[in-house]
Amino acid sequence: MNDSSKKIRLARTWTMGKLINRGGFASVYEASLEDGSIRAVVKLVEKVPGADREILIGSEAQSTRSWPNVVPVIDSGEHEGKLAIVMPRANMSLRDLLIDRSGILATDEALRILLDIATALVGIEESVVHRDLKPENILLLNGYWCIADFGISRYASSSTSPATRKRSLTKEYAAPEQWQMIHATSKTDVYAFGVIAYELLAGSRPFHGPDEESYRDQHCNHHPPVLAQASVRLRDLVEECLDKNAATRPTPASLVSRLQRAQEAPPSPALSALADWNSTALRERRAEITAAQQAELMKRDRAEAFKTAERRFSAIPQELLNTLETWGPAVAVEKGAGHGTQAFTASAYSIPNKNMVKLGVSNPVTADPWSGPFDVVAEAVVSLTLPATHGKQGWRGRNHSLWFCDPVEKGSYGWYEVGFTALFAAQSEFEPFSLPPTESAIAFQNAIGTTQLGWGPGELDRSDLSEFVERWIGWFASGLQEALYRPHVMPESGKVRSFRRT
Repeated sequence: MNDSSKKIRLARTWTMGKLINRGGFASVYEASLEDGSIRAVVKLVEKVPGADREILIGSEAQSTRSWPNVVPVIDSGEHEGKLAIVMPRANMSLRDLLIDRSGILATDEALRILLDIATALVGIEESVVHRDLKPENILLLNGYWCIADFGISRYASSSTSPATRKRSLTKEYAAPEQWQMIHATSKTDVYAFGVIAYELLAGSRPFHGPDEESYRDQHCNHHPPVLAQASVRLRDLVEECLDKNAATRPTPASLVSRLQRAQEAPPSPALSALADWNSTALRERRAEITAAQQAELMKRDRAEAFKTAERRFSAIPQELLNTLETWGPAVAVEKGAGHGTQAFTASAYSIPNKNMVKLGVSNPVTADPWSGPFDVVAEAVVSLTLPATHGKQGWRGRNHSLWFCDPVEKGSYGWYEVGFTALFAAQSEFEPFSLPPTESAIAFQNAIGTTQLGWGPGELDRSDLSEFVERWIGWFASGLQEALYRPHVMPESGKVRSFRRT
């Protein structure tokens, strides 16, 4: 559709000109009053939840004048089923300026821009959280750099609702709490301000992605390179804005006062040296705080992963129990033995010698960190135990490790069955045998060690455990018939599976 020269009738009648920009939910056109007295832009917005918030905020900026450096709304209404928002026509965006200057600004000019933005943040702090501050949304209007585009903003007093499009973020400027889906505050805007400040002063953004997951990791877990282009005071301020912990970032009012003093040199060499020491000390303290926060987040993520492992594990012992109850009701079954460490232990006497044979599965426990090539979250053991008098060479049966891990594709977790063998297999009572990850890393290296893989890692499909159940019940039955023996060859033929090396 050609919207050029179309009339839009709101409180006043506007003539819509050429398209300036088009985004996900909106299109922006040149506009002017019929008599040409006011040059403006009209933004046509789809009626998505929360879209009218920009009208309310812009109208507040226009009517009360209490929000300096916020682009006002001078007319609004509906046009052809869309919200129409009329705003003054700006000279350029901050992104336009950065492109025009190839990203390089003099420090004095960068400070003036940052002071304008900080002044706007002071005005809206008690009322609105912008949540999408970036150079594209900062416009030069009447000689001042002003904040615009409050499309995903939220009123400061409101709890987040779906209407705020919470997951809508700009990955280059999004604060850690936005990535973590935590309540956004004015400190969220301060973080984006810090990214913009770094970009203006260094000529590039602090983090470079390039993909969304990389940006998430960088914003949440990494510190940017030191801002060598700025004075100590300015560098400290930008680093504080980029703190991972929102609570320790400066307030908007503090931004204004510190920006006003940022270029003042310390009055003496002694004070200059003290300022340098203070900058280094603060940077080290922030690094320590971030490391502690990362450890806490990792601990929390690990706990959630372990809960997932427990949920997925429950089908494994249950399928074995169901089969035992159906086909071997005379088998004695004890659940929760060992103070709850065992999911179950099934035991029965062999025929004809009446020797005790046991089949058991332990409950999963958290796996300790190891040096292997993939991640292991939880571990358990499935075991078949024969009497000491059985067979030759002192073989007592087989134990296999069950690991909740990602040995095939990084981040793709499941329960896997793993067994190990010693270089001198005849010395082991159990063959294959189980090991915790911390004692088995050598088996996953490209070297011959005293411990080698004897089985797996083979994934256990929760939706079809028939092969696993048939195999272990078969071994149990063979043990009861005194017909189960040590494997002739280790590793057992065709049982060792490939795994990723990094």
